[in-house]
Amino acid sequence: MHGLIFLQLQKFARQKAGAQGWELLLQEAQLPMKSYSAVRAYPDEEALALVGAASRVLNQPADAILHAFGEFIAPELLRL
Repeated sequence: MHGLIFLQLQKFARQKAGAQGWELLLQEAQLPMKSYSAVRAYPDEEALALVGAASRVLNQPADAILHAFGEFIAPELLRL
């Protein structure tokens, strides 16, 4: 998965779950604290783990998380 997706997911998490939202998702997904780069690719499994974590943290189904994230990221992708 492209790093840009992870960076936008980080912004999304902070918007939806507060300032510590990203750290909470990483912890819930059992991923180490790390920085993602927009120009690198990362394992799809990490993205799936973060979506599952967001589903649990925000108490919403994964498909609702993906839909909300799609709406969140669309303006940025169109800008690019």
